[in-house]
Amino acid sequence: MNVVMLTGEVVSAPNKVSAATDGTPKTSFTIAVDGGTLPLHFAILCFGGTANTAAQLVEGDCIALSGKMTAHAVNRSMNVVANQIQLLTEENSNEHENTNTAAS
Repeated sequence: MNVVMLTGEVVSAPNKVSAATDGTPKTSFTIAVDGGTLPLHFAILCFGGTANTAAQLVEGDCIALSGKMTAHAVNRSMNVVANQIQLLTEENSNEHENTNTAAS
């Protein structure tokens, strides 16, 4: 089993939460990680409660995540399936709280 831990900035906001074939919530988004001279972009896929957490993210949020790297031979792509996401941007976290409070 492989484990990936990344810290980066959300560069494409998560799409709406949809359902996997078994009904589990799922969402995806992209983060950019400092790769030196060029940022590295990772496609992130989330399921279950992590998908619901990811749906609250907006472009520009700084996050830390852990998960596993998966590869797909058919479409020749690699993704990170995240099992934990933590928001690191303090000012954006306050905005999220205000948005969630206003929506209640």
